[in-house]
Amino acid sequence: KGLSVLGISDHGPSHKLYGINSRDWQSILDDKKRVNEYYNPKGLTVILGMEANLTGWDGEVDIPEDWLKDMDYVLMGYHYAAMPSDPMSGVEMFIMNPMSKFLKLGRLRTIEKNTIAFIKAVERYPLFGITHPGDKIEIDVRELAKACKKHKVKLEVNAAHCKLTSEDLISLGNDFSDYFVGSDAHNAMRVGEVDKAIRICESGGVNVEDIWNFKE
Repeated sequence: KGLSVLGISDHGPSHKLYGINSRDWQSILDDKKRVNEYYNPKGLTVILGMEANLTGWDGEVDIPEDWLKDMDYVLMGYHYAAMPSDPMSGVEMFIMNPMSKFLKLGRLRTIEKNTIAFIKAVERYPLFGITHPGDKIEIDVRELAKACKKHKVKLEVNAAHCKLTSEDLISLGNDFSDYFVGSDAHNAMRVGEVDKAIRICESGGVNVEDIWNFKE
């Protein structure tokens, strides 16, 4: 598929379906070393990251601090199956968010709180990028983009979740331009399949040559 670098970023440990188990961390590091010894001479470098989970209104995410030194990059997103960091976040973030989509109950206030939580995470942690922003919970993309620009954090256009949307990209226009694309593969056969994300970028007015991790 023409890859020169392959980034692997499983979910943080609070995710109860796909989260990395702390008991497996050292073996993952050993696997990375072994795989690179084999593939580096063939022109492929494997880097190791994590897709941390937003778990609380204070911007808390599930990044074990002692793992950071071994990571090449850290991503962050919101996911339903992640355990909340505190009871209030559990009730509001993981219960009220789905309800507000359908009942429109306190929707605008919920969007504001979601956005603030994302921004706090951007300010607190050494993040490389935000994954599928606006997927699963609604946010103010423009406000998040302002914080990301200030802290040099990228936004993902995701091929599986189709977030950001082309409309999001159009609305951001020239105010933000630091994007990366992701396959969100969850399956070895889909690794590197970002065609849908590229089409979203093109229809959203993003110059493909400016996408951080893509070359035609």
